[in-house]
Amino acid sequence: MTAAPEPVAPALRPAVHEQKIEGFGTVRLVPVDPAADAGLLHGWVTEERARFWGMADHTREQVREIYEFVDSLPTHHAYLALRDGVPAALFQTYE
Repeated sequence: MTAAPEPVAPALRPAVHEQKIEGFGTVRLVPVDPAADAGLLHGWVTEERARFWGMADHTREQVREIYEFVDSLPTHHAYLALRDGVPAALFQTYE
């Protein structure tokens, strides 16, 4: 039986975009890892201010499954936006 690879912390993942903004810090976009980031994403999408997305009552497992599905699509991509290495936002693209 092969062990699952250890999750990579967002700050250590390769960035698809990186930009230093004077007076603000360095912003990096890194791909979401649904399994590793499920807790973080669940915390964000279940906040009152995120009610538009309709996931306020979702479990951590349901959020992980949603982002695994998004990750499987060639037209949709989910990224964490990091400010100086700290997750600050979820960024998604759709083709």
